Amino acid sequence: MMIKERLTMWIIRILRSLKWHFKIWSLFRVRKDQENVIIMLATPTHGNLGDQAIVYAEHQFLAKKIPNKKIIEIPNNYYVSYRHIVKKFVHNDDVIIIDGGGNLGTLWKHEDDKITSIIETFSENKIIVFPQTCFYDGTKEGQLRKEKNRIAYQKASDLTVMLRDRASFDLFQSIFPFVNVVFVPDIVLSLSPAVQQKKRDGIMMCFRQDKEKNVSEISLQKIKDIFKEKKCREFTTIVNHDVGYNTRISELEEKWSELAGAELLICDRLHAMVFALITKTPCICFDNVSKKVSGTYEWIKDVPYICIVNTVDEIEDAIEKLVDMNNYEWNFQYPLEKLYGVEWDSKQ
Repeated sequence: MMIKERLTMWIIRILRSLKWHFKIWSLFRVRKDQENVIIMLATPTHGNLGDQAIVYAEHQFLAKKIPNKKIIEIPNNYYVSYRHIVKKFVHNDDVIIIDGGGNLGTLWKHEDDKITSIIETFSENKIIVFPQTCFYDGTKEGQLRKEKNRIAYQKASDLTVMLRDRASFDLFQSIFPFVNVVFVPDIVLSLSPAVQQKKRDGIMMCFRQDKEKNVSEISLQKIKDIFKEKKCREFTTIVNHDVGYNTRISELEEKWSELAGAELLICDRLHAMVFALITKTPCICFDNVSKKVSGTYEWIKDVPYICIVNTVDEIEDAIEKLVDMNNYEWNFQYPLEKLYGVEWDSKQ
């Protein structure tokens, strides 16, 4: 009986491996002969639409910058479970893309570990990391993580990391001076979607409930009290289901359309603020723990319908400034020349 069970388990493992070989092969079959390709590796499948907007914006940029290059997107679950199979299909002259976000350092350790793993696994490839926030806490664990990452990054033959706020750029450059770095805004700021304008009604609120939260429950209640005479409703950049390549744009467009119906958004999420910008929705924002909201705000501080406050007491003055505005037309100019200055093809 034990021999039969072992044989059954062995057959199941072989079949599972063949299934994943086929799934991953099907993603790479667009490659012709030995041509090199752009590989967007370990892209998110979770319901954080800020992360999904990052990947969508990266696709849009790459399609414009290198239109003749084939782009292959490998979802995170494919990479995490079967990276050894993925590696078999990657050529040394392929360019590896790691999506942007707030993932470098100690705040989201599993994401930082994933990035380090990719850099180590594909150290012979050209690797480009889209705009990130970098944050290391002052603990012993934080110091050990710096050392671990320093060793991994030094193994990379051609690594470029983009940082999306000044504090991250300065910190990363001080820890990893040997890495090619670029100071450029969050890539979602490069989007200009055609969002149908509608009648705006009521206040939307979008506040974090995770480790990045920086607004207390007492402050949240005070904010609700300020707007108790107004129609208030929750706005979230999180959906409770997986999102992938085929559903990404429809999910984003639905969320942008929802936000375009608000008179005002109050938030502490970076991409809620960015969604307000691209939908021309007035927005008052608070910072988060890693300061990535205020860091990104520095890029858009001249946009008149977006403002940042430090305390609840500043909200009413901010509202007056927004109410006095006659229109919310503003075209943010993303500094694409910074991205165009990056070498996007392999030197091999």
